[in-house]
Amino acid sequence: MRPRWMTVTGVLGIIFGCFGMLRAGQVLMMPTVLEWQRKIFTGLKEQAAAQPAPDPFFGQVSMVFEQFLTPPPPWFVPWSIGLGILSLAVAAAYVFGGIWMILMKPAAPRLFCRALIASMIVAILRTIGMTVAIGFMGFAMAAGGIFGVVLDAVLLAVVLAHRREWPAPEAALPGPAI
Repeated sequence: MRPRWMTVTGVLGIIFGCFGMLRAGQVLMMPTVLEWQRKIFTGLKEQAAAQPAPDPFFGQVSMVFEQFLTPPPPWFVPWSIGLGILSLAVAAAYVFGGIWMILMKPAAPRLFCRALIASMIVAILRTIGMTVAIGFMGFAMAAGGIFGVVLDAVLLAVVLAHRREWPAPEAALPGPAI
């Protein structure tokens, strides 16, 4: 009989891993999205400046616009692409580990724990990098990943709490003597 905790963590691992793949795509596209935002906000700023009377609404939010108009540092594009590819690999390992948990493979809990830890590290790196590159707005964009770290930590605690129930690792098959 399959332990219920393996099934639940496996299903959650597949779901969270799929969300991680979406997040990896977002990180990969972040430089392009930021460039589009800069163009849009530059156009809004020029349009507001062209009006004869100053717009009170635009005056209040001009500080926010200035944060969007500031280009990210030169290291941001390669960092974003590298972290996006790494995030995609971690999310794939997360899904793979979840599938193996459902199939009760002997190595599944160990792989799943590694994927959870890697997912937490990537989320923390994403939050730090976005904060350094874009400031408070970058932190706001990446802060949702901190919730993912909490979910990963809870899943990790559940898997580790059932460590005695993990399937025994398969012994190496005896081969021909060389």
